[in-house]
Amino acid sequence: MLYRINIVGSKGDKVKIAIPFEAVKLLATNEKAMEAFKKNRIMKEIDIPELVRLVEEGKTGELAVIDTQAHEHIVIEGE
Repeated sequence: MLYRINIVGSKGDKVKIAIPFEAVKLLATNEKAMEAFKKNRIMKEIDIPELVRLVEEGKTGELAVIDTQAHEHIVIEGE
């Protein structure tokens, strides 16, 4: 299982990232990693434990859509 994260920045730049589910699951269980993750302006908008829960329940496809105040558009999918 992979998480695919697609980010469209406020200036039109695009970033695509694929992260294995197990790596995200480890992140969700590591307090120090979660603290570092939440320091990022965009990443603090993402509920990692909720994403893990959704995948463990078998959900695939679009898991989260985030539109930030700085006009970034983030889509997280599980496949």
